[in-house]
Amino acid sequence: MINILNKNKNNPIIPIVVFFYIYLYLIFFDLDNQSKYNITLFYIKNLILGYFSVNNNSKNPNLKKHQLKDEDNNRGYNNNHTIMAFFIMFIAGMGGVLYGYDIGIINGVLLFITRDIPMNSLQLGIIVGAVLIPSALATIVTGKLADWFGRRLMMQISSLVFFISVIFLVLSNSYYMLLYSRWLQGLSVGIVVIVVPLYLAEIMPVHLRGRGVGVFQLLLTFGILLGTFINYLLADTHDWKLMFATSAVPAVILFIGCFFIPKSPRWLLMKGHSEKALKSLKSLNPIAKAKSERDSINNHLIQDNAEVGVGLASFIRALGRRHFLVPFLIVIFVAILGQTTGINSILQYAAIIISHAGLSSDSGALLGTNLITAVNFIVTFIALCLVDRVGRKFLLTIGTALVTASLIYCGCIYAFCPLGDTKAILLMIGLVVYIIGFAIGPGACIFIILSELLPSNIRSLGMGIAICLNSLVGGVFASYFLSFVEDIGYSGVFWVCAGLTFIYFLIVAFVLPETKNKSLEEIEESFIKQK
Repeated sequence: MINILNKNKNNPIIPIVVFFYIYLYLIFFDLDNQSKYNITLFYIKNLILGYFSVNNNSKNPNLKKHQLKDEDNNRGYNNNHTIMAFFIMFIAGMGGVLYGYDIGIINGVLLFITRDIPMNSLQLGIIVGAVLIPSALATIVTGKLADWFGRRLMMQISSLVFFISVIFLVLSNSYYMLLYSRWLQGLSVGIVVIVVPLYLAEIMPVHLRGRGVGVFQLLLTFGILLGTFINYLLADTHDWKLMFATSAVPAVILFIGCFFIPKSPRWLLMKGHSEKALKSLKSLNPIAKAKSERDSINNHLIQDNAEVGVGLASFIRALGRRHFLVPFLIVIFVAILGQTTGINSILQYAAIIISHAGLSSDSGALLGTNLITAVNFIVTFIALCLVDRVGRKFLLTIGTALVTASLIYCGCIYAFCPLGDTKAILLMIGLVVYIIGFAIGPGACIFIILSELLPSNIRSLGMGIAICLNSLVGGVFASYFLSFVEDIGYSGVFWVCAGLTFIYFLIVAFVLPETKNKSLEEIEESFIKQK
């Protein structure tokens, strides 16, 4: 296995395949500590090499033009820039782990919590969706708070609030205490889903921005995977409080790590700190590129301020101009339709969905959920290795088409197959294809699209509105998912989601522009030229 990794260290796909083998091996077989250490060390090393291999010496002639563009973008960069970029991605990406871990851990908690705190199906659904509703409210104000206090400080506030919510969850002994704790957790999630993609989009070099912003989604899927794996390990204990307690770890890492990463250069320039912005840019770019980037950002900020100003009134006034309105509407539709795929509800209720198909074992249902979340992480990683090469539009088109087809298939399985192991297996196959489609497109690209398309002057507030709607739709869907199932059945829910995802596919195919290899200022300029 180690030889395979060494021979293919520049191929981003090989480490993923090896990871999947390792993951299953760690679940089903015992290994001594030295073997675990060796495998993990080599895997992490080659995973990083694969992820950051932007100058891959591929022999495929179809990739030559993309490689030449990459070489232009990468000229002057050295290992120190790459190491800093990776460190920033890792620390800020802990916000994704924090959010994803919460989604993954609730999956196992649902199987055991009603034994200590009795709840009906509506109350259980509200507990699941309780994170997303306050999250939506938090996103409304987070954009403005991020403009006032900075992206980095808001990440630290988010991690602190999340840590406090975990303490309250562990101490919960009633439905309402549990609900209030989940609400507090939702406020934290609402902050992190705004500021982390915003921060990464504003600080990453052009040639790494797609993967940089995508790290949030990648680590979100890793958080889901980690949460479901911890659930599996703790299943025999039936200790849902212990499951919740483990989610404090990524919050601590994010809080401490933020002290060691630079502030957003665009935010610093918005506040008039030109030299500090240059210093931030130089940590990730060659000096000449950093100066050029600073001047470009500053010029666009001056131009936008002169054209529409700043503040809520200016935001509303900006939407009266086509080059502000069009990207804003695209972002709104992408945000809403990302949740109408049913992704949050399906991931959070995966164990119950599989169990209701005829698989009665709790451990079997959790193992099936582990498989689904592992595939989610693996495919998201592959997609993010490709997003700066093949583009966002291509991945989203393929992904939304797959999601639509797999949801139709899952609906048919639930409608026409009798209960039993066969139905559960066929359903899991459909859910795996569904996750592959989502991870390739909507999952890997949504935060990239939200952070790239919006012009500087409306970016933070625009993202806040978009993610607010995303969280609201996801929260309502998750809260009433079991009620929807009681009314129209699992098949009906799957088919409704398929229809809405098809609309998503049409918008991506015919409206969404490609932003690959463009700076944020170039993307804004392209909308201005469409007048």
